[in-house]
Amino acid sequence: MDNQNLDPYQRSKTLAEKAAWKFIKTEGSGMEMTAINPVGVMGPVLASDFSHSNQQIVQLLTGKVPAVPNINSGYIDVRDVASLHILAMTSPKANGERFLTTTGETLSMLDVVNILRKAFPNLLMKSQPL
Repeated sequence: MDNQNLDPYQRSKTLAEKAAWKFIKTEGSGMEMTAINPVGVMGPVLASDFSHSNQQIVQLLTGKVPAVPNINSGYIDVRDVASLHILAMTSPKANGERFLTTTGETLSMLDVVNILRKAFPNLLMKSQPL
């Protein structure tokens, strides 16, 4: 893998997907594959082990972020990701395709704080840009 700027999580996801495509090509006779790559997965959790994306929101809500980084990200609801997986498994057109999924425009972290502040006005979230 050439890009040394990727963090370990990004590298692991990239390498795993490359290995899966290679397996399908070399040993997956008759097998089908669709890659779904969601960004910023948000939504209800089944356990106390939050995803990285949800953990960012928890840190914002609890004031553990000293300042809001000047970054933008795309987001998608976990239930939409589940629906996309079902569509990929049931639609022959999805075979061999790769989908980067988001629900629309990106949001800045400050936008996210402002949305959360409206939903949870009693929480003391920090909104100073970094």
